[in-house]
Amino acid sequence: MKCISRTAAVALALALAGCPSDDGPAPPAGPCPDVEPIDGDVHVAPHGDDDARGRVDSPLATIQAAADRLDGGGVVAVADGTYDENLALTDHDGVEVRGRCPAAVTLAPTEPTAEAISLGSDVVLRGLTIVAPHAVEAVVAVGGTHAEVRDVVFRDPHKRAITAYGGARVDVRDVEIHDVTESPEGTHGRGLEVSRGALIDARRVLIDGAVELGINCNGGRLNLEDVVVRDVVPRGIDESGWGLNARGGCTAEIAGLTIEASTNRGINITGVGTSVVASGVRVADVDPADDDGSGFGIRLSTDASLELSDSVVERATGSALLIQNGADAVLRGVELLDTRRFRDTVFGRGLEMYGGSTLDAEDLSIRDAVGIGILVGGGDDTVTTAEVRGLSVTGTSRPDRRSARAVEVAPGGRLTLRGADVRSNEGIGLRIHGPDAVLVAIDSTVADMRTGGTLHPPHAVDLIEGGRLEGEDLRLEDNRGYGVTVVGSEVVLAGGHVTGTTGSWTPGSGAGILAQLGGTVTATGTRIADNAAAGLVATTGGAITCRDCDLDGNGFAGAAAVAQGRIELDGGRVTASRPSGDFGGGVGVYAWGWEYPGAPAQTTLVVTGTEFADTAHAPVYLLGDGDYRLEDVEIAAAGRIPAVLAIGPLGPVGTDVGEDGHVGGLRLRDVVIGGEGLDAVVLHGAGATLENVSFAGTFETDVYRQQCVDEAALVTDVDPVSNACEGWARPVLPSLDLTLALIDPDVQ
Repeated sequence: MKCISRTAAVALALALAGCPSDDGPAPPAGPCPDVEPIDGDVHVAPHGDDDARGRVDSPLATIQAAADRLDGGGVVAVADGTYDENLALTDHDGVEVRGRCPAAVTLAPTEPTAEAISLGSDVVLRGLTIVAPHAVEAVVAVGGTHAEVRDVVFRDPHKRAITAYGGARVDVRDVEIHDVTESPEGTHGRGLEVSRGALIDARRVLIDGAVELGINCNGGRLNLEDVVVRDVVPRGIDESGWGLNARGGCTAEIAGLTIEASTNRGINITGVGTSVVASGVRVADVDPADDDGSGFGIRLSTDASLELSDSVVERATGSALLIQNGADAVLRGVELLDTRRFRDTVFGRGLEMYGGSTLDAEDLSIRDAVGIGILVGGGDDTVTTAEVRGLSVTGTSRPDRRSARAVEVAPGGRLTLRGADVRSNEGIGLRIHGPDAVLVAIDSTVADMRTGGTLHPPHAVDLIEGGRLEGEDLRLEDNRGYGVTVVGSEVVLAGGHVTGTTGSWTPGSGAGILAQLGGTVTATGTRIADNAAAGLVATTGGAITCRDCDLDGNGFAGAAAVAQGRIELDGGRVTASRPSGDFGGGVGVYAWGWEYPGAPAQTTLVVTGTEFADTAHAPVYLLGDGDYRLEDVEIAAAGRIPAVLAIGPLGPVGTDVGEDGHVGGLRLRDVVIGGEGLDAVVLHGAGATLENVSFAGTFETDVYRQQCVDEAALVTDVDPVSNACEGWARPVLPSLDLTLALIDPDVQ
């Protein structure tokens, strides 16, 4: 006999069968050779006679006859052998039925219409194997009884192996239950069942094979310690197959539970008043019964509650942990690993929440989900709330051409992250979409987002359709695609940074923050640096306000307002912009007044109190119709590159510009232009309004005008050195046309 120690429960069960422990050599051959014969009050042996005296040398033949002789309790010593009988012990308080070990003593009930064994108060079963393929149930305790089942092996029980209900208590110790089958009527198939106020206290138990449920608690109490449940299959496609089911007001305390290879659900917790407090739980390899189903590692629903600590759920097909419909969860030190997708159209999810549920979590780790790491959504006009301190999400991968999402907040979901680390995932790091979808990220990092799928470029952060992000010291580092994209949604950032974004396959990618189609961003004290494309891009009705921001070392431009986008810079610095590999540039701020059909306003650039320095191209580059205002700004020109380059048609402030007659133009107010070079300002087919502008540098011409048209007037309260307007003497090429691929909010 070859023995392998696997878990505490399995190792102990093997020892009961005569196998060696990991700590010493095997005992001599034969069933339980190291166990001495039982010294009891009444003795039973297969060769006995029920009319005998019941001593060692004159044993009875049946256990029932021996128990009947013990008025007031005592020990029935069962000799090695097989006993074909049912036991009715409900009126035998204090009786202990003891065999030397399960390998030596077998009880094989013969009456198919009754329980194999019914227990009374203080009844103990010990050292037996119970083979019950015909009995209605194996062991049953009812009423106010307090019984114990110890060192017992169950094989092929029908319907239920151990049942307690109606206020009974059963202590289960060092027990194996194998291959529980359904009843002849086709119902049930459960290892342990407790209901109606009863209690089962189970320690060091193995349930290996059940049809329907490994453990069922319905309105009772359940204590589990070092319990293993594996290979639970459903009676039909939609009929359970769960490792543990807690419902109907069940209360359970768990310290060490392993559930392996269950079907549909590893643990199911549901119902008002149902409460589970658990630590040391491992749920592994949960698969749906068919291709249209889903497998949940743990499913918590319908106002139930769960406190789970130091636990792992791995290789669930569907969702590792589902919390829904008003349920409440507290997680501490939980890992959700290797969640797999189910069906071709549905992503796997490490953690998902819906329906007004709540979550409080610390040190939550989600790794290698195929699809979505964590999903929080409301549903049916409910608000679902979650706060996670110390979240780690890594290795989320896309199952097909669509993008994976490490963290997703859907309509009605409100998620707060503190100290989160979202790193090395595919697709989108943080996705917030839909009305009342809110994510608050504090002291958190999103880094190393990789290619997301051919339908959607990768993003560190993506908002669409009314979502909201509040970031405090949020760090977006070394991601591909975009740092932040905002479509019809709102972002508020305080501190933090967006750095090192590199491009993907879409034109214009590599930007730090992109706002479009009604998206708005307000950032305060945020560093936007070393991104492959522009640090800030607002387009097609998108708007970005950046206060005291540091825009440094970005490609193409520090900030760009394009096609009726709006950029406002208040304070801060724009420095060291460099040419982009796709579009050249290297300007400080860029505006392009290309008209986008349906966008709500003209292109707008407002810069107040901002410092410009060390840009590779013009610090201010304006192209086409728009509303451009610079106030209380210091700008330095260098060489043949002007400080301000404006390419018309563009009139001074207040001029009607464009076919729709809106008011736009260029205004410089309280601006100091320093440096040295050919020209401080070049107006190419453009006019401007200059108020209290100081040309502090050394220039051949302060304001150089060419290609003037009627609306290209120069209105000024100073007397700059200006030419009379040339035809086309100053080169303004290359003309910087920034091409962007608009993010399609319908691509999921």
